[in-house]
Amino acid sequence: MQQQSQPIRVAPSSIVLGAFALVALTGLALLAIEVINILVTVFLAVVLGETVRPLVLALERRGVPRFIAIFAIYFAIVAVVAGSLVLILPPLTAQFTTLTREAPTYIQALRELMPGVNQALTDLGLINQIQAALGELAGQATPLIGAIAMVPVQIVGIIIAVLSGFVLAAFWIGLTEIVDRDVVSRLPSDQRVSIRTLGSSLSLTLGGWLRGQLLLMLFVGTLSFIGLVVIGVRFPVPLAVWAGVTEIFPIIGPWIGAFPAVLVAVLQSPLHGGLVALLYLVIQQIENNLLVPKVMQRAVGLHPFVVLVALLIGGSLLGIAGIIISVPFAAALQVLVSHTLVSRMLQASKSPADDSAAGP
Repeated sequence: MQQQSQPIRVAPSSIVLGAFALVALTGLALLAIEVINILVTVFLAVVLGETVRPLVLALERRGVPRFIAIFAIYFAIVAVVAGSLVLILPPLTAQFTTLTREAPTYIQALRELMPGVNQALTDLGLINQIQAALGELAGQATPLIGAIAMVPVQIVGIIIAVLSGFVLAAFWIGLTEIVDRDVVSRLPSDQRVSIRTLGSSLSLTLGGWLRGQLLLMLFVGTLSFIGLVVIGVRFPVPLAVWAGVTEIFPIIGPWIGAFPAVLVAVLQSPLHGGLVALLYLVIQQIENNLLVPKVMQRAVGLHPFVVLVALLIGGSLLGIAGIIISVPFAAALQVLVSHTLVSRMLQASKSPADDSAAGP
């Protein structure tokens, strides 16, 4: 006898409960995203605090109160950044505007220079897709104007985030010293020495990373600008700024920074392209063999394989922000792990016979 199928009945309470669970999970996911963003901001503030800590302590040893010392350092940082922007922004804006206006000419020259690549893109239909996308973009003038109108709001948000980072960094310096004075100083001698050694190593690693990164960015940007001007490449300011900014991305940064300059130089003439490629090769050799071992590896001390894995994980989780913080975070994690392993090995090496031999 064939059994008749019974209809599935879902109680209204189950539907309400399922909808509530879905809303709750969505809210938790959004909350987690916000918490991660806050944690990234806090981590960057800690890095900034450890970067300026040596300067703050040096001024304090000269009798300068901490508040005034931190304010003076922050004022110097803002003054240097503002002065750099005043010098760079006018030529950067003018050259970048010219570059974007002449971009179609460069694209056409690139297609003529590499007809095989152009034909392959045409056969794949990518050229038509690019032209269609540009047509759609041209028809979206109103949304673009609205997005441009939101730029001041975004700038205000960036300023607030930067100010928050500066304030958090200042409080971090004070908090660590309070913890050291009120908590760590009351621990047994061996624990006190171990914690302070760990804190010193973390401070050296995080602060050394940012100081070294800024030095590398300044070196690459300045040397790129001088080399491009000497060679006679057009748009040296935006190309040099791009090369310096992309230096913040380990391993892949130098290649990303060099590509636009080499491309512009090749379209200018094959000789210019070869000279610019040689220029960036020399810059990378100086950086990899002189600056990175002297400046970065001493502070960070990460193997290139670990750096690459950290970049992949950070980029997949947090995008560009994850790529930026992946190296200092991995370096700090390495310090924590190595310190913990060394402490356990030292404890394991102490045998009961040693303790009995030490006596009461």
